[in-house]
Amino acid sequence: MTSFQQYLKKIRQPHKTAVKITLLNADETEKQDITNQMFDISGNISVNYQNGARRSCTLKINNDRNRNPIDINHIWFGQKFKVWAGIYLDDNTPLYLPQGVFCVTNPTDTYNPSERSVTIQGVDKWAYFDGTIAGNLSGTYQTNIGNNLFEATRGLLRLSKYDNGTNVSDKTEMIDPLEPNLSNYYIGKFDSFGNELLKCPYTATVQRGGTMADVLLEYAKILSASIYYDVNGRLVIEPLSSLDDFDEDKEILWDYTIDEKEMTGLETSYNFDKVYNDFIVLGNIANGYQAKARIQNHNPLSDISIEKIGLKTKPPYEDSQYYSDSQCEALGKEYAKQEGMLKKSITLPSLPLYHFD
Repeated sequence: MTSFQQYLKKIRQPHKTAVKITLLNADETEKQDITNQMFDISGNISVNYQNGARRSCTLKINNDRNRNPIDINHIWFGQKFKVWAGIYLDDNTPLYLPQGVFCVTNPTDTYNPSERSVTIQGVDKWAYFDGTIAGNLSGTYQTNIGNNLFEATRGLLRLSKYDNGTNVSDKTEMIDPLEPNLSNYYIGKFDSFGNELLKCPYTATVQRGGTMADVLLEYAKILSASIYYDVNGRLVIEPLSSLDDFDEDKEILWDYTIDEKEMTGLETSYNFDKVYNDFIVLGNIANGYQAKARIQNHNPLSDISIEKIGLKTKPPYEDSQYYSDSQCEALGKEYAKQEGMLKKSITLPSLPLYHFD
């Protein structure tokens, strides 16, 4: 039985939580494991399914002996750290699962007769692009027609964090030293006009006052992609949706049952007002033609198909940066996948399951 299989078995039984926190060097190699210095830790990690910043955390550390002061040699502006969490297995060996790479923002040092603590606010590495830590543009950032968007992404990550304008080979100087995880889906693919998906279809510019995050989000829009940082601090670009990507075919991460302690309750609200079966995406107009797509639900097995409840159209989404029917279709399919079903708001209190991403 592998360690992970032991974890899946042990997590259903009484167990002790294992936490590990490591400070990272500029090149994101491990600098120091500070877990043993933190004999009293509490906190939380939040993950939101969205493009851009997904992960944030709050850690409260007992700082009774001032072991972790807020200064340049300890907890400081932009310091990267990695959080791991898991459980102790039957042989008392800890199994750690990565929860994210974070950057220190706005720490708080609390000192009073009853408490000496440091509270660290952490955000994922998107903070280096959206202006939270860095990323504000002092001039126009331009990506030319025909530029490879994956190479443009790598080039942006390799810019010097000291001037945001020079590509560097020294990983300690790069904005992001890790190679991004760029989906192979786009390689060799073409849009409805016969253009390579990875080639920038227009001169994409972000003006002074914008951010590097705006640049990356523009690339994601062109590719109809999701863009975010994963649990290991690696930038991911992957397709929003695919007709071959059915939820029922995906791996089951956890099977909740009401008679086990992992599930402590369930409350479901049905949102009938957010049901749609007709999705329209409108793009750029060029030479008298507007890029567009319309996705409708005529599935006879669906309880909210047009034939069952009538036409329910989602307000059309318009964006002039979508230049081809295939781009519009990809976004329309994603809308249909996310919103073309009966909306339920589910509150499911649960014990921590550390393998969830």
